Amino acid sequence: MRLRLYLRRPPKGNEEYRLDRLLKRKACEGVMIYIVIYKNVSVALPLDSQHTRDWMHNVHPNIIVQRHANLTSSPFWAHHEVSN
Repeated sequence: MRLRLYLRRPPKGNEEYRLDRLLKRKACEGVMIYIVIYKNVSVALPLDSQHTRDWMHNVHPNIIVQRHANLTSSPFWAHHEVSN
């Protein structure tokens, strides 16, 4: 399984717009990238968030990935940001 999220379609001919490759390019330029990955809930999101975390964590040292741990009893949760 690979992370294959393209920001331009079709994928053929737009390989440089695959999300992990784009983030790696920016990380190589010295940009620090912080990613928060939602815990996968198979009923709502049949994604392998642990795989995504591991994959992105190994792309470049400037990419920091956090994944929500299975510590809560609530099956659903969200991230919220408040700005002033």
